[in-house]
Amino acid sequence: MKDRRARSLRIEDSFDLLYNLVDALRGGDQRLASKLLVDLEKSSQAIQKRVFLPLCDYGCSILHIAVTHASFSVLSTITCKVLDLKGDIDLRDLESGWTALHTACYLRKPHFARYLVSKGANPNKRDNGGNYPYDLLISDSYTSSCFEERRRYLENSGGNVLVMGSNASYQMGLGDNDVDVSMRPLTIDGLLGVRMTATGSKHTLFLGACGAVWAAGFGEGGRLGLGNENTKAEAEQIKGLPGDICYITVSESRSAAISTHGAMYIWGSGVLKPTKVSGQPKDIRFVSAAIGDDHALAVDEAGGLWAWGRNDCNVLGLGPVVAHQPSPRLVTRFSKWRIRSVFTFQNRASVVIGYDKVLKRLEMFCWGKGVPSPAKVALQVARPWAFYYPTDPLKVVLAGKRMYALTESNQVFSWAVGDPIATQSIMFHKRAIVDIAGNQESLLAVDQYGALLRMLPKGASGGRIEPEGSYRGILSVTSARNHIVCIAAPRRPALDSFPGTRAASCPDGSLRSLCASQLANEVVHLEIVLRYA
Repeated sequence: MKDRRARSLRIEDSFDLLYNLVDALRGGDQRLASKLLVDLEKSSQAIQKRVFLPLCDYGCSILHIAVTHASFSVLSTITCKVLDLKGDIDLRDLESGWTALHTACYLRKPHFARYLVSKGANPNKRDNGGNYPYDLLISDSYTSSCFEERRRYLENSGGNVLVMGSNASYQMGLGDNDVDVSMRPLTIDGLLGVRMTATGSKHTLFLGACGAVWAAGFGEGGRLGLGNENTKAEAEQIKGLPGDICYITVSESRSAAISTHGAMYIWGSGVLKPTKVSGQPKDIRFVSAAIGDDHALAVDEAGGLWAWGRNDCNVLGLGPVVAHQPSPRLVTRFSKWRIRSVFTFQNRASVVIGYDKVLKRLEMFCWGKGVPSPAKVALQVARPWAFYYPTDPLKVVLAGKRMYALTESNQVFSWAVGDPIATQSIMFHKRAIVDIAGNQESLLAVDQYGALLRMLPKGASGGRIEPEGSYRGILSVTSARNHIVCIAAPRRPALDSFPGTRAASCPDGSLRSLCASQLANEVVHLEIVLRYA
């Protein structure tokens, strides 16, 4: 059937050829891609140049796409064709400035990188961030693109905390209130591995792999849960919680935690110590939650959604008739869904992701200011070839005035509250995004290889992506207003293995030149792990 499809293409239409070739590559259909390349040989040179030489898919070339998705044989065919047509093998992506060699190094495809260098790719080309291709030979200890696998990894092993930004309220736990413009490691006495963080503009919670919780920041209203309103410049363990906490969340002035037994504790806004939620049914075990300063939403182990507190802007999902719900109440609107996760953003909006028991698929609903009852939000790709399926949503954040959803396919979609459709964010579609966080100004994202990215708001330039520092190995990110809290994988040595070479024998400053020369000589093993910035 795929062969018939390939034979039916109109060779004279270069756009159709380009579209179908990109479509085949992104879909992993190497057989169809090979067939299309054979058919292209029969077309005129003018058509071939329009397919192989220009920047096409949002500013990248067919060679960039081949490095990302193609088999080696397809890549070699496309590379040879580009060179035969006197094209530029070092053509730079408009957004990142990456060449095809940058992409191969980023994706850690050593045979692709060696092949491109053998065909004349320049290892000394810099991207828009000033990085050489070998600067992207990053290797942290965990690079899975699966959201759930990364979550389980953190639950079992934990990671190291990194902080960045303004520490005016001591919420980063560094002991001072300076501004850090680069990532700074945070060491917490007694806490060896952190599995989860939750941060507001004035305080932060740290959940250890051991199940204990630490807090730092401004103590007004008891938001730290330490039994007083004192400010803590360094993180201190919350003694009033059990030692089996599995989930934490915060709002601006409150904090919450859930134990492995399903009991939920809330404190802040005048409550100085962790207090069990009043009215939680004895047979209901909560597994996750989201809170505002005056309301809360929680998901039980059976997938039921519970809501209580003030219903300003209809954030509870109980309808406009209910002004205040004193104790947890089941939201019957979602009786046909098994809720997976819930998110709420002060008094603006709430979002749930649930599994439809009848249609057997995940769906996303949003409600809040101007939207009194939950409304379904569908996902829509930006272009047919962006990727094949806009798969299940996993996480939602608010950044500026828009909502952003991370999907299982490692892509990001955005919408405004009240919109029925979330559209794909084209600025992230070339990377595998594994986590997102938002603040009042911008969206933050972590890619599969642990780089932290910031999406700047649209303006005269149409918006852009910039790396937020040069640190690698980040697993998760949270953010509030003017600071960032991350969890990173443990670092590895600067140089793992070169034939007959160890990191200690490599003179300071020569690592880059060593990597460059090895690339140029086509004998690099690419198991090198470059220094983390």
